[in-house]
Amino acid sequence: MRLFFFSCFVILAVISAPARGIIVTKAAPAKQAIVDPKMFAEVVPLLEGRAVGTLVAPQWIVTAAHVAEHAKIGDKILIGHEERSVLQLVFHPSWDAERVGSEGVTDLALIKLEKPVTSVAPAWLYREQDETGKRISILGWGRTGDGIDPALVKDGRFRQGFNIIEEADKRLRFRFDAPDSGKAVEFEAVSGPGDSGGPAFITKGQHRFLAGVSSFQQDETYPGIYGVTENYERISNHIEWLLGTINGASPAGN
Repeated sequence: MRLFFFSCFVILAVISAPARGIIVTKAAPAKQAIVDPKMFAEVVPLLEGRAVGTLVAPQWIVTAAHVAEHAKIGDKILIGHEERSVLQLVFHPSWDAERVGSEGVTDLALIKLEKPVTSVAPAWLYREQDETGKRISILGWGRTGDGIDPALVKDGRFRQGFNIIEEADKRLRFRFDAPDSGKAVEFEAVSGPGDSGGPAFITKGQHRFLAGVSSFQQDETYPGIYGVTENYERISNHIEWLLGTINGASPAGN
């Protein structure tokens, strides 16, 4: 089994149908998966659009550590209509760039901004440990495809797809099921190049909760093909570190 670890990821979404599925492409009706980024203003492009992060406090963005490895102090980030500079990068204490995907390694980092964002509400953190079986939405600007052809296309459109969490232990895991499997949900989705660090949201009532952060993908052949398994870092496992860092109780990072 190979691990596909991207400094950037994308979304591949499929509409379930009796005979076949349409992944998010420019053709209708898959274009319905394209959403207005203003509806998810807390989701922000990083590294000039090559990765994704989520605003989780007025002055803090969470993303994958492998994404933050490529960020620099002073980088500009646009959140809504407000531009902010990166003030500090804080990596999870167990992060190890040489052992990505290994047990005991957490692919999470926090980006501290120079000053708080005032016009965008931060995402709520999911604290419950009942994620298995929950429906999630995943988002990003990355490459798209059809789940069959490994060639992926980047059109810069912001898409939302869905999946069901199958395992929730060290990480959140879910598969990219083909439409004829009987398991695919409408707009079945996984990440792809351009979406690393992006969110997996669980919706409760009127609120979206950040449950996971896009880390890596497992596959026997190519990423983004039906049957791949997604691995998202599980936010509920790291609430103490996240809140401790944001509130100033955890040791400072780089």
